[in-house]
Amino acid sequence: MNHLQLRWMWELTRTSYWFVPAVMTLGTVALALGLGALDEALQARDKYSAATWLWTGGPEGARMLLGTVAGALITVASTVFSITIVALSLAANSFGPRLLRNFMRDRGNQFVLGTFTATFVYCLLVLRSVRGGEDAAFVPHVSITDALALVLVNVGVLIFFIHHVAMSIQADEVIAVASRDLDHAIADFLARGEEPADAPDRPGVQQEDHDGLDVRGPGLPLTARRSGYLQAIDEDRLLAALTRREAVARLAFRPGHFIVEGAEIARIWLPTPREELDEQCVRELGETHLIEDRRTPMQDLEFSINQLVSIAARALSPGINDPFTAATCIDWLGEGLCKLAGRSLPDGRRRDQHGVLRIVGRPFTLEGVVDAAFDPMRQNAASTPYVLIRLMDRLLTLAGRVRTTEARAAVLRHARKVERAGRAWPENDDHQELVARLHRLGAILRPTGREAPGGDSNDMAPRAFEYIHRDKLGAQSAQAVDSRT
Repeated sequence: MNHLQLRWMWELTRTSYWFVPAVMTLGTVALALGLGALDEALQARDKYSAATWLWTGGPEGARMLLGTVAGALITVASTVFSITIVALSLAANSFGPRLLRNFMRDRGNQFVLGTFTATFVYCLLVLRSVRGGEDAAFVPHVSITDALALVLVNVGVLIFFIHHVAMSIQADEVIAVASRDLDHAIADFLARGEEPADAPDRPGVQQEDHDGLDVRGPGLPLTARRSGYLQAIDEDRLLAALTRREAVARLAFRPGHFIVEGAEIARIWLPTPREELDEQCVRELGETHLIEDRRTPMQDLEFSINQLVSIAARALSPGINDPFTAATCIDWLGEGLCKLAGRSLPDGRRRDQHGVLRIVGRPFTLEGVVDAAFDPMRQNAASTPYVLIRLMDRLLTLAGRVRTTEARAAVLRHARKVERAGRAWPENDDHQELVARLHRLGAILRPTGREAPGGDSNDMAPRAFEYIHRDKLGAQSAQAVDSRT
């Protein structure tokens, strides 16, 4: 089992309701057995009289106490489970089914359920050890005292649960959790680093202009053995396998893409032409692609973006009509995109320790991420001026952070789309708000005569500025100019 499969299993485990309660229950089983052994030793040595703080009832009182506590706790646990299911249903209806994962992995809910079930099991185990009769009477005073302490803990946990559920279903809290997921996804994405573009290539091998890939013939296809979503690619293992065989690979998919069984997931070039890849090579290379039934944020940057987009889309639906929630999602999406805009993104190419290009992947680009974040927002908010004006504000912020010509072109393209969407509004003053912001965006993109760090000189800015100033004549004149061009 490779580390990708282990990560997938850990992802399933941390988003389940059974793992934390199961661990806590096993812990209380060990606690009950340990304290039971301690009670046996204390009774054998008649040491109970020295501890005045222990529970001092008899066997009948112990049975009644433990039975009452166990019955009450299993009832409370059932109530907690019912409330959790209601919260999940509410979350699915209000924020979309994508957000269920965040509620399922909530450590607070898992801890509460684990506390009640673990205490219930503990009371049953202690109750089992209570014995009556004059000759063989045994009452585990330490264990029962600990059960009373656990009851007090459970009361506090119940109060915490009521507060936690009330807080967790609020829109701002849901958005905050989704934004933290986006921050973690961005940090993980940027941590993969960027291969230097000027790394030396292997001498003696013809290199053609195919994304810097050493091409020797048509290559050999590597196909998928099952259908599903590509969760992650083990690039380190893939790089090691290709280096051992002196091979080169071009990947056809990136994490988050859906793959049909039999589809070509990579094309491999070996040092000597062969008709097909051997079975060991196919198995080893295929295991570097983790394909499962659903998407996760393991290496899928757009998954975390889609969570915020899903919340905003639900908020803008006719049944909910909450533009303020959508605007909050736009704010956090803009904050995440600004983190990406100021950094050099991994280009999907990996080289071995000798600088030889081995992998050409399909990387996430800032333009694609901006499309994934802002296109659905604009489409769902086309008739909501408040949301589109907020979207233009975030584009203004992003325009001051982008570094490459392609990224500037993407920001300009989205600003133009937003402005065009506002031309259909019945209130012209709302549209003029967009036009004013578009003018400011043009000023940010105005050419300065300098080359931006990490990118080419800005050839999109003159066109952006020219387009924006055409709008001084008004929306109708700009539309007429567009039709002529």
